[in-house]
Amino acid sequence: MQNHDLVDVAPKNHRFTWNNRRLGKDNIMEQLDRILVNVSLLSPYSTAYAIVLPYLASDHYPTTLVLEAHCPLRPIPFKYSPLWSSIPIVDHIVKFTWSRHIEGSSGYIWENKLKRTKSTLKEWEKNYYKEHEKVKTKIKSKLENVHSMIEELGLSEEYKALKGDLYF
Repeated sequence: MQNHDLVDVAPKNHRFTWNNRRLGKDNIMEQLDRILVNVSLLSPYSTAYAIVLPYLASDHYPTTLVLEAHCPLRPIPFKYSPLWSSIPIVDHIVKFTWSRHIEGSSGYIWENKLKRTKSTLKEWEKNYYKEHEKVKTKIKSKLENVHSMIEELGLSEEYKALKGDLYF
């Protein structure tokens, strides 16, 4: 490791990356997997850490490397998502916003209807996805709690069932 300037990036949230998935006292958990990174990769980033994710099918927990650079954020350009077409309210929002009367030249009317529609859709998107993010955060939190309990107390039928209930 030292000859190649490798650093072992420690997981931020859990110690174990492998679980034999047996129940009770037969349950064994170990840190078998590691993330090794060359020091030169880390230098442009202010923060680097690993996150151990919940396992699904394998007995190894997936682990991801997070590299965070502190750089100024630019505004995200607006794009109409094709997925929105399947949400009935979006069609209503576009039709309602577009049908509102504006006085002026045809170019002025066109530009202002686009701006209004964009603004209304951005506001809707923020609120729509906020609700989904709350649900996602709640499920992730429950899964993280189950994962912590398994790590602390070992795998049991109860925790195995709880974990299964959180996956769709």
